[in-house]
Amino acid sequence: MLQVKDPKSGQVLTVADTAPYLAKGWTVTTEQSTAGPTDNPTSQAYAIIDADQNLTPDEKALAKATVDAYSGGIEADASAILRTFDTLKQSTIDPHYADLVNQASYVLKQNVSSLEAQRQNDLEVERANAEETARIAQKNLETSGMLNTGEAVRQLGSEGAPVVPFGGGNIEGLVPKSNRLIATDTQNRYQENLRKEYNTAEAALGTAGVSKLIPAGSTVGGVTGTIPTARTTQLGMTLADVTKNVEAKRKLTSAQPNPVTPIDVK
Repeated sequence: MLQVKDPKSGQVLTVADTAPYLAKGWTVTTEQSTAGPTDNPTSQAYAIIDADQNLTPDEKALAKATVDAYSGGIEADASAILRTFDTLKQSTIDPHYADLVNQASYVLKQNVSSLEAQRQNDLEVERANAEETARIAQKNLETSGMLNTGEAVRQLGSEGAPVVPFGGGNIEGLVPKSNRLIATDTQNRYQENLRKEYNTAEAALGTAGVSKLIPAGSTVGGVTGTIPTARTTQLGMTLADVTKNVEAKRKLTSAQPNPVTPIDVK
C-alpha cells in the first residue's frame, strides 16, 4: 500500500494502485502507510515506475536500473523524475527516433521498388535477347543446310529444332542453355541486391523493426539495430540527467535554512 497526495488540496490517501492518481497530478508521498505492509523507498519508486503507462517494459527496466544506481533520497523523487522524463521522451526523443525509423523505412521501400522495376526491365530484355539469339541460330542453320540435322538439335535443343533427336529424349541445346544461364545470373544478382537492402535496413531498424517490412525468413535475426540502440542510449542518458537534476534540487532545497521571522520590537 502506498500513500498519494494531492498537491493542490494537500489531501493524502492510502491506495493499492497509484496509476489513476498519478495521471491526475498526485504524487506518492514519502510517508509510510499504516494500512498495510511498509514498503521501502526503492519499492515505492518501482511502484511508481510500474504504474507509468507511458513507458514500455524496456524503458521501465531502464528507469529501475537508474533508481538502483543512485543512493540517498532519490527514490522519494521518482514521481518528479518520471514526469520530467516522460515530457522529454514524448516531446523530443520519441519524435526524433520515429523520424529516423520512418526515413530508414522509406529508403528501404524506395530501393526495393527500384530493384523490382529494374528486374522487370531485365526480364523483358532477356526475353527479347533469347528470342533474337534463337532466331539467328536457326537462320544460320537454315543457311548452312543443317536445320534438319542433329546439329540443329545440338544448337536449338529438342524443343527448338524441327527434327526429333536421335534416340528421343529431351535435349536442352546450346542456345537455350546460354539463355538460361544468363537468366539465372541476373536472378541471382537481383536476389543478392535485395539481401543487401534487407540487411542494411535490419542493421538500422533491428530485426523486430524490419520484420514487418520484408518477406518472412529474410532477416538475419537477433539484430538490435543502430536506431533502437541509439534511442535506448539517449533514454538512459536523459533519465540519468533528469535524476541528477532532481536530486541536486532536492539537496539544495533541504540545505536551505528555515526563514527567520523578524520580531517587531516596539
